[in-house]
Amino acid sequence: MKVVHSEALIPAELGAAARAQLIEDLYRVHVEIFDGVDRAAFAAYVVESPADHTSILVHRDSAGAIVGYFAEHEFHRTLHGRPCVVLRGEAGLLRAFRGSQSNLRFGLGVAARLLLAAPSRPVYYLGCLVHPSSYYQLARYMRPARP
Repeated sequence: MKVVHSEALIPAELGAAARAQLIEDLYRVHVEIFDGVDRAAFAAYVVESPADHTSILVHRDSAGAIVGYFAEHEFHRTLHGRPCVVLRGEAGLLRAFRGSQSNLRFGLGVAARLLLAAPSRPVYYLGCLVHPSSYYQLARYMRPARP
């Protein structure tokens, strides 16, 4: 099985009903992959994040059903008197659809956009990488990377 369509959504640009439906659809996928987070916590952390900017790459199968997501959150802060961006991300993809590196281009695009906008501004990423392959991919393209 493979992802046939991916689209980037900005939750802040969605109406309340569309945002509620997005939470429902993403949480349905999330609970098939992960344990330990209830719907309210998931919604607050992934879709309704307090970040300065959030976008979510939504993956769909051939029937149009959501089969995965990659949420990126940008926190624009000052660290040691210098502007920086802290990125946080969460991703989940149903097992049958894994292996296509479907999030890689999106993640690199976000990082490139931020770096090109202000080349001297540090960009940091905080993520809870559950599988070693995720850490490998991140470390392969971003230096330095620390667990």
